[in-house]
Amino acid sequence: MQKQFRPPVASVTIEVPAGLIDAGETAEEAAVRELKEETGYIGVVSESSPIMFNGMNLVVVAGEQGLG
Repeated sequence: MQKQFRPPVASVTIEVPAGLIDAGETAEEAAVRELKEETGYIGVVSESSPIMFNGMNLVVVAGEQGLG
């Protein structure tokens, strides 16, 4: 979970890391990258869903270690 300021509601919200899948990247690779970018944790995929509604995927990544 992370804190993120959201201008539309003019407040800080608590969210799970999320993002877009880059060209040539799988949903699992994107999830691990987003976790590292947004929290500093290196993770390993533990579960992944097929594409859900609106082209979304759900990927569960377990954080392994902080980067300091």
